[in-house]
Amino acid sequence: MFTKPKAIPADLYRPNDNYEPKGALAFSREQAPPAFIAVMTEIQDRIADTSLLVSTMATAKEPGYLAHAAGQLSALTELWDALEQRRAESVTVE
Repeated sequence: MFTKPKAIPADLYRPNDNYEPKGALAFSREQAPPAFIAVMTEIQDRIADTSLLVSTMATAKEPGYLAHAAGQLSALTELWDALEQRRAESVTVE
């Protein structure tokens, strides 16, 4: 029943000197690079799983568990929205 807590990653991605944040996401949904699709589909799958968890009757009977699952769902959807918003903004020509 108990799960091992996950460690916070100590190793971080470090951008190189020529990294351009807006340019890195300047592509349409139809032309997204495979790495971006892999990340977004992973987030998408977790959103679907968590949505199902939040909506089950067993979760509804446990307020603390429901709050945790709802918080996780909120964090995942905010991440999805932030990445999608940045990608869309990067594509627009100024």
